[in-house]
Amino acid sequence: MCFALASCSAREDAFFVRDAELERADYLRSLDLRTQDERASDRDRFGVFAHRVQSGHGTILAVRRFDAGNRFTVDDETFLKVTVWLRSALSSKRSVIDLAQSQDAIAVYSRGGSAWPQNTCSGYLASGSIAIEQSGRKYKIKMRSTLDPSGNRGVWDTCHPAPVDVEFLAVQTQVDRLTPWLGSAGAHIYDETYR
Repeated sequence: MCFALASCSAREDAFFVRDAELERADYLRSLDLRTQDERASDRDRFGVFAHRVQSGHGTILAVRRFDAGNRFTVDDETFLKVTVWLRSALSSKRSVIDLAQSQDAIAVYSRGGSAWPQNTCSGYLASGSIAIEQSGRKYKIKMRSTLDPSGNRGVWDTCHPAPVDVEFLAVQTQVDRLTPWLGSAGAHIYDETYR
C-alpha cells in the first residue's frame, strides 16, 4: 500500500544466467584479509562488488531489490542483492541444495543504503537451503539461510549474522545484457547500488 507521503517505487529484478559465474567468488574473503589500516583507507573496495557476474562455467541465480525511499527524504534509497552461483545447469526437476554441504554452490548477500556503499552489509549464505523449481520458462527460487557477514563488516556495526528468507521468480537473461545494477562492472560505485 502506498501513501501520499511515501514512495511507491520499490522494484525487483530477478533472473538466471546460463554459462556464467561470479567474477570473484572469494571477493568478500579477500576484503577480510586486509589489515586494519588498509580497511580504514580503502574506499575502492565495496561488498556490493561481490555480485559482479561474468561468462564462465555454471549458472547464476540472482535477485536485486531497490527501494527509492520517501520522496521527501534525500539519500534514503536502499538496495538488496542476492547472487547464487551453481556449478551445474538448472534442472527441469525440483531440486533443493543444502548450502552447508554443497561444494557446488556459492551464495552472496548484500544490503545497504544506495548512497552509502561503504556501509553495505555483505556476506556469504553458507547454511540453509535453496529450493529451485521450474515454472514454465522461469524458475521459482526459495532461499532459507543465515547471513555470515564478510568483507566490510567492520564499518557497519549492525552487520551481524541474521536470517535470510528470499523468494523470487527468475527469468532468463544473458551476461552481455547485464547492467551494472544487475551484475556488470559500473563506471562508478553508484551504478551498482542504484537502479
